[in-house]
Amino acid sequence: MMNSITTNTNIEFKPSAFSHFCIDGNEVILYNSLYGVNSLNKYVGENKAIAIEYMQEERIANSNNPVLQSLINNKYVVPFELNEKMVLNKLFLKFSGNSILHLVILPTEQCNFRCKYCYENFNRGRMPKEIIDSIILFVRKNIHRYSGLKVSWFGGEPSLEIDTICDMSQKFIQICKTAKRKYWANITSNGYLIDINNFKKLYQSNIFTYQITIDGIESTHDQQRVLGNGNGSFGKIIDNLLQIKHSDDCKHWQIILRTNFSKPIYEHIDEYISFYNDIFGDDNRFSFFFRPAGDWGGERVKAYSDNLLHCDGFDQIFLKLREHEKTLNISRHISFINPGGSMCLASNANTFLIDSSGQIRKCTCHLDDKNNCIGQVNANGLFELDQYKESEWLKGRWDSSKCHDCFFLPSCLNAACPANYVLSRGDTNICRVYEKKHLDSILKVFNKNGWIPEASL
Repeated sequence: MMNSITTNTNIEFKPSAFSHFCIDGNEVILYNSLYGVNSLNKYVGENKAIAIEYMQEERIANSNNPVLQSLINNKYVVPFELNEKMVLNKLFLKFSGNSILHLVILPTEQCNFRCKYCYENFNRGRMPKEIIDSIILFVRKNIHRYSGLKVSWFGGEPSLEIDTICDMSQKFIQICKTAKRKYWANITSNGYLIDINNFKKLYQSNIFTYQITIDGIESTHDQQRVLGNGNGSFGKIIDNLLQIKHSDDCKHWQIILRTNFSKPIYEHIDEYISFYNDIFGDDNRFSFFFRPAGDWGGERVKAYSDNLLHCDGFDQIFLKLREHEKTLNISRHISFINPGGSMCLASNANTFLIDSSGQIRKCTCHLDDKNNCIGQVNANGLFELDQYKESEWLKGRWDSSKCHDCFFLPSCLNAACPANYVLSRGDTNICRVYEKKHLDSILKVFNKNGWIPEASL
């Protein structure tokens, strides 16, 4: 990001509309959402006070002060006459019109778990062969229109249909190889069936990124994430993860351990941090991703509502992580502070969720909402789409007055949850961008982990 130092003393400057700073002891951390993680720097000691003073001014006269020149070079401070908002439309077009075909495929909507907060009703079962064949045919016919194919396996519990996943994956890989297109794949799973043998099958199918939900230590996980028969699942999942960790055959993968924090998990957070640091802290292939366990619909969560951790209390998770003598790798949160990083996949024109009945949807929640259905997979490799319904998810609201002056706008472009306005999911005036609401605490954990460099002067 460094440019040559500005020497024209007639130019006036201002703090960038997208800059943000937070104080961490004797340091100040600066961030600009237009440049994301690459913008992160800190100013230390006496330079901290100087940097803060400049960032609080409305109009800044140019000078040879090295701190000011550093702020200018790192784009925290910009020319006063610059209209930064002009880049927003370009950003929205870039991220909403991504040239990669992204298919989120539900090979089954059944699940071997009955999690206390789950919104799914498991009315549908496995995907019929004719739908599978038509999806493959669609990709074969249309891959030339895209720069690559990304497949996300979702559910239900997708690993219940591991043979289907592997079979479809091999066909996708061959299609992309023939067409000279890139191919990526990931899977979201509860991890119970992904033992080392099944992991090797998925790995050989070019599935290298895994999101596995594990809710705290054994007592809290087995309270929230129970098997269909009511038994716990923690021990089996941990055993699977350790087998994968120590495998000599499969090494180049990433496992994101997601925790949906509830009040009981927070009450044991010190044990949580110590436990996972001890078993995974030495392996950067494991990272941690936090969200509050929330009410995303359905009947099951109503009996568990008293245990939900509301957004206002979520900040305490990162504060605890910062204060604890040990730490966890929360690098998964980095992507959410990059430009476009907090946009929902549903706002991407080339992203389609295909449920197990072949209906084409956008949102991964509300799978039975008719307004979430924008089309159907038909025979002969045809995706029959309702362009009017589809357009509702794509029109974007980044120019909304409530977001106009938000420093985080380049990251979410007011498309963090298009279901809010398409499905009337909630109050559209409430910001649901977790990384914005808890940015200071997240940045302080990054700083604790040594991820934020000191700015050059």
